[in-house]
Amino acid sequence: MGLGSCWIQIRERFHTEQVTAGDYIREVLGIPGQYSVECLIAIGYPAEEKKSYEEEMLQHQKLHFDRF
Repeated sequence: MGLGSCWIQIRERFHTEQVTAGDYIREVLGIPGQYSVECLIAIGYPAEEKKSYEEEMLQHQKLHFDRF
């Protein structure tokens, strides 16, 4: 289909100095207060083609499996 996606971190970000990004997104989308927003994932047609990271450039020390 030619679609692309982009992870947008919401957790621990701010919309304004007084309002967290999570609170702002919950209000805009009508999400009940007992839920928190971790991220948004934008999906659409890419405006540009980006080269993938080279395998040797990946920071494998940041990966954890099954436990920290």
